Amino acid sequence: MTEMTTMIIKCITLWQPWASLIVDKRKPVETRPWKTKYRGVLAIHAGLHVDRQACIKFKYNQKTIPRGAVLGIATVMNCVQFPDPSIVEDDYGDYTAGRFGWVLDFVHKFEKPIPAKGNRMLWNWEVPKEIIARKNVISIGHDQEITILTKEQFWDEDN
Repeated sequence: MTEMTTMIIKCITLWQPWASLIVDKRKPVETRPWKTKYRGVLAIHAGLHVDRQACIKFKYNQKTIPRGAVLGIATVMNCVQFPDPSIVEDDYGDYTAGRFGWVLDFVHKFEKPIPAKGNRMLWNWEVPKEIIARKNVISIGHDQEITILTKEQFWDEDN
């Protein structure tokens, strides 16, 4: 029997409903006070904190919204500093001048949230072995597919 390779994907933990807004394809730009050099697949983790007012505003049930789990993946295509003429501002982020926008695309929501403990900044999420064992290929839209890659392919010290 062959040994399974450990697979790592960069991940970000977000309060709810912000994580759900991304995987529901309503939030194409993640706004941050810090920039990233990272480009590539990013797991979207819902932390334990829930912004109740935002849940009401964006029509999520604050009692049932997923928490403490990876909800899906997106691809970080670019990181821009505001103001930026290529970005259309919406109600889902803080577009204050000087802040940064991580431009996301190829969003894929998992069928079921995958329980995981979150972390600060970008962190490395070890894909559960049962998912690796299934040899999942995750469709990420626009007729493209991506496999979950090995640690070496995604390891990047330059967040």
